[in-house]
Amino acid sequence: PAPCRVVTLSAELRKEYDAYANASRSGTLFHTCGWLDAIRATFPHDPSYLVAVRDDPTTKTLGNTLRIVGVLPLFVVRSRLGGKMMVSVPYAVGGGILTDDADVSKQLFAEAIAVAEQERVRSIELRSRDAVISNLPIDHRYVTFERELPSRTDEVLEWLPRKARAAARNGRDKFRLTIDYGSEYLSEVWRLYTSNMRRLASLAYPKRFLVELANTFADRTWVSLVRRNGTPVAGLVTFLFRDRVMPY
Repeated sequence: PAPCRVVTLSAELRKEYDAYANASRSGTLFHTCGWLDAIRATFPHDPSYLVAVRDDPTTKTLGNTLRIVGVLPLFVVRSRLGGKMMVSVPYAVGGGILTDDADVSKQLFAEAIAVAEQERVRSIELRSRDAVISNLPIDHRYVTFERELPSRTDEVLEWLPRKARAAARNGRDKFRLTIDYGSEYLSEVWRLYTSNMRRLASLAYPKRFLVELANTFADRTWVSLVRRNGTPVAGLVTFLFRDRVMPY
């Protein structure tokens, strides 16, 4: 294959970048430009999105013969606890290098190191599900929980584990919980979320971030609110990506 070069994401590349991220086998919602825009609108972190391009006479998607062959979304994050670091991607459970070419992966990572040295950050954190670059330390404190959904809605209750199934029945039959869906419930869900975080002595994401995400991914966001006797008691923001349903 022809040699590739690494450039910084520009406005002209956004459409092709998103197409590549959405089509990539390991791509996630967190790789997309929508996630970039929501973070940039809410937080003071500086993006540095790297794009590997290669000359390909058979394509004209970029207005010439260049084709995207790999991406690495990065943000420079300044934390009072962790210091200055580069993260792919903040406030996400996914990120890291996307490419099917090991040489391109190495080139993107080398460019990330160059940017990190220029920015004088302490570390680079790649939140990819699988290790792409060999010999890097892996943090095993994080776990992915995943399960295939049943084919029909009437199978959901029996699909749940025994104790969860009993809790769901109690919620429905004993406590008469109701659930509604709609973006208009986002403020109430955020209030419940921040109340939980205060009890855990943890920081909560600002409301603006969830609003930006819900607006950006309006066709891929479920906002659900649970009530008991009309009083809100629980809520959830869920994102859809390809065949995945992701409670956030």
